Amino acid sequence: MEQPTLIIPDIHHKIELAEGVRANHPGLPAIYLGDYFDDFYDTPADMATTCQWLQRRMAERRDTFLIGNHCFAYLAYELGVRWGACSGWTVAKQQVFHQYFPADTLLKACQWMVKCQGWLISHAGLTRPLRQPGEILDWVQDAERSLTAGVMHPAFLAGAERGGLARHGGILWCDWNTFEPIQGLRQIVGHTPGAQARYKGENVCLDTHLHHYGLLEDGELTVLDLN
Repeated sequence: MEQPTLIIPDIHHKIELAEGVRANHPGLPAIYLGDYFDDFYDTPADMATTCQWLQRRMAERRDTFLIGNHCFAYLAYELGVRWGACSGWTVAKQQVFHQYFPADTLLKACQWMVKCQGWLISHAGLTRPLRQPGEILDWVQDAERSLTAGVMHPAFLAGAERGGLARHGGILWCDWNTFEPIQGLRQIVGHTPGAQARYKGENVCLDTHLHHYGLLEDGELTVLDLN
């Protein structure tokens, strides 16, 4: 029997709500779905507060932190990549980010996706047209090697539905409205906000501006209301 695990979707500086989830389930590990940064009208001071919180949580070495498209924008800039742009990014916030996560610091502390209790968990999901033969995690590791070499890879590109040049959004960018399930694969994602958690077959999108979160127990996902 695996330990119950929290699934905490996109935070976007709402660290008080994230801490509220943790307070409801003391001692449980969590998988964060990424997008810790950026929000409407946020400031470099908000960035500093979130970076400090993220450092503290990472130092505990209890939780798993995934990369989202808003994280990728700052990470990519640190790596000298200029095709990782995302709305909300500013030079001022990049300068703050650099103080806490210079160069590849965030990359070393985070994962692109993770398998847990029979689920594939990532920021935006792997849509069926991008399904690769072989092991999915190996494909993503190949994508990371491309990233560090400065080469574009479909795993990390935005699709046309989000204003990108790729035909289909990758694991950081796939919009839930165009996500196509992969037979035999259960996925948990964030990225596309809505009023409630949404389902496509056995796949779940948890992004509700952090009004909801997930609890994985013995391979079953329960969606809980934070309010």
